[in-house]
Amino acid sequence: MLREFNYTGRRKILREHINIHVKQDESGNISFSAKLDLTEYEFEKITPEPRVFVEAYRGATATWKRFSFGGVRSIAPPDDLFLNEFRVPEGILFRVRVTSFEPGSPGKLLAEADALRARSLGDTDGFVEPLIQHMATDDIGQELWRIHYSDDLPILKINDKIAIGVEQFLTSPTFRSIYAPCVMRQVLQRILLIELFSADEDESNWKQRWVQFATRLSGRRPPEYTKNENIEEIEEWIDDAAEAFCQSSESLMKFNTETSR
Repeated sequence: MLREFNYTGRRKILREHINIHVKQDESGNISFSAKLDLTEYEFEKITPEPRVFVEAYRGATATWKRFSFGGVRSIAPPDDLFLNEFRVPEGILFRVRVTSFEPGSPGKLLAEADALRARSLGDTDGFVEPLIQHMATDDIGQELWRIHYSDDLPILKINDKIAIGVEQFLTSPTFRSIYAPCVMRQVLQRILLIELFSADEDESNWKQRWVQFATRLSGRRPPEYTKNENIEEIEEWIDDAAEAFCQSSESLMKFNTETSR
């Protein structure tokens, strides 16, 4: 399958013109639906008629699948919109591409929207951007979980050999009360002590959203890093945020309730 494109002069498709939902049925089948409104870009004036493609992928793996949505004048999804290759819906990202139609050669990329996160059916228009993505994986040996960092979002990779299954591991109050505070500490340490992130106002930046989340929990902003002089102060702030997270989610109570049954 050709994936080569000429990127010269491409346009950006606004996310507000794309609506993607993912669902998983009772049999475990994963599929998606996509509504695209590309009318304001006037692609229909181009001859031959440009083609529309939707691609699903997961940033930390090579898993990738491409779907043809026909021409820009009559966008139509294919009958098969299944994503079972991804095994779990968590962590799936999408991109939408409009390409010129050039028989016998790779099409020129005219426009694109990338790193799109789908919503679950039933989500409202005001849904909140996630802080982390999840995915099943077979490349972490005997570890139960590991965090992978990318330019988009941190990804919590769960060992797909866990006997109870990835979904139950993620949602069980017992296991969540154990791994969630550890994940939070690791991510905040990465942001503040390794990458030395300085808070800004760009809420599209996943690091900023994590800092804002922890700030709301702890009740105060993190200390500014000052050349190894206040590492303990930053670590104390991270501890306070993790403790506040456990209190708000009643981690100990839920763990004791589940394990005493």
